[in-house]
Amino acid sequence: MPRGSPTITALRVLTALAVALAAMCAFLAWQWKTERDRADCWRAYAEFQLQPEGNCGT
Repeated sequence: MPRGSPTITALRVLTALAVALAAMCAFLAWQWKTERDRADCWRAYAEFQLQPEGNCGT
């Protein structure tokens, strides 16, 4: 296959797309965990009238 063949170009584009999607998934998983922890803090504050540790991430 020549260097500039459409197959190689398509493969590079799909690889870049897969890497971008993996990075997005990792970021969203991290954000999900952060928001879940923040919600747990506020839930404990509301249910048990506890003082939030710090500021519950706000």
